[in-house]
Amino acid sequence: MARKNRTKLLSLDEDTWELALKKPNFSEWVRNQLRSERNQEPVSKVIAQLEKDLELAHKKSDLWWTMLMKERSEEE
Repeated sequence: MARKNRTKLLSLDEDTWELALKKPNFSEWVRNQLRSERNQEPVSKVIAQLEKDLELAHKKSDLWWTMLMKERSEEE
């Protein structure tokens, strides 16, 4: 499915106008900047997710160890 082109106008001052003129494809550059901003998650959010993943891995490890020890004790 083809994407629709949508127009969003923005105003530039003299300095930003000069900078924009130096970009070979200013619209593409703006789109990429917006995507980049969208894709950046706060570090605290990433750390919180890693902590959750680590806690889950620890619980799985404890469960596996408990099951293994139970199985061994039943074999004896």
